[in-house]
Amino acid sequence: SAIAAERKGKALGVAAAGAAVAAPIAAVGRQGVGILVGYQDAISETQAITRATDEQMKLISQQAKDLGATTRFSSAEAAEAMTYLGMAGFKTQEIMESVGDTLNLAAAGHLGLAESADISSNVLSGFNLKAKEMGRVANVMALVAATANTSVAQLGEAMAYSAPAAAMFGASIEEASAMVGIGGNIGIQASSAGTAMRAGFVNLSSALKQGSLKSTFGVEVVDPLTKANRNIIDIIGDIKKSMDVDFRDPQFVKDLKSIEEQMSAGELGPDAYDAQIAALQKKFPQYSTALSGLSDIFGKTAVSFWAGQISQYEQLTHDSIQALSASMDPEILTKALQKQGVKVKDNEDIFDAVLRIAPDYQSAANLIDKA
Repeated sequence: SAIAAERKGKALGVAAAGAAVAAPIAAVGRQGVGILVGYQDAISETQAITRATDEQMKLISQQAKDLGATTRFSSAEAAEAMTYLGMAGFKTQEIMESVGDTLNLAAAGHLGLAESADISSNVLSGFNLKAKEMGRVANVMALVAATANTSVAQLGEAMAYSAPAAAMFGASIEEASAMVGIGGNIGIQASSAGTAMRAGFVNLSSALKQGSLKSTFGVEVVDPLTKANRNIIDIIGDIKKSMDVDFRDPQFVKDLKSIEEQMSAGELGPDAYDAQIAALQKKFPQYSTALSGLSDIFGKTAVSFWAGQISQYEQLTHDSIQALSASMDPEILTKALQKQGVKVKDNEDIFDAVLRIAPDYQSAANLIDKA
């Protein structure tokens, strides 16, 4: 009948409406199950990699959940980061001390978790830092990437090549990072910056090259009193003082970089390289003597990087001091430095004020350390 048909239609409509409501509820349920399974899989893999005890896993699991609740990353992603750190050789306690900062670096550098863990662990080991200093690593790298023409990923790649040599010479992560930033500002980034910096530090550790630096520029690498290597920033400053030129001609820098890139790529042999450098010296005679001296000391494919450090020495010192302060609250730092006698002029940067009163970079760094 018509009434029966009407009732059937209403029943079908109600059923359809119920199905429409149930569908998204079921989807949400499946998503929740998926998230739970993802977290359980990730935390199980963390245990398999680290071989953590059940008691340790309770702590790790809770930390992953806490990070999932307090960061932009989920608990599963936090556990994934823990796994990557475990794969890098971190022990359970080291993972717990560093995973939060590893996530912060990933967020600041727009990195994947694996890449962030790889970069941060490489830098820690390269500078012989402890896991609890991961915050220092993340803060410095994020600061330099934000203030120089380089990214966290490029900075990490440069450090992969240069950190061990820089640390061997006595340079800190702050100083090395600032140098990579200066390199980025003149267009030398990532592995190119890393290999050039490594070559320079290795050469400066050689007694032969130290002799060349002394005879050419009158600059000592080793402190005669302590018998230890002097601070690299102060060495660069002394080289700058001894030179009567400044490598700021953009065409000279461009031509020199082109020659070095061809040499690095194997497109130029030694004779062809020497011929092109001779032509460059003829084109820019004001740089001829300094170019020969720097090439002998730092290496044929690293001159433009180190010449950039020398030319931008004032910026390098500022950036290095700023990097040393990356983990400090600016207002608290300023007050602490003022207590030590640092007076800031109107519109003066606090780091410029420190450098103004300090006789050299190392003294300025010591002021920051005391603060």
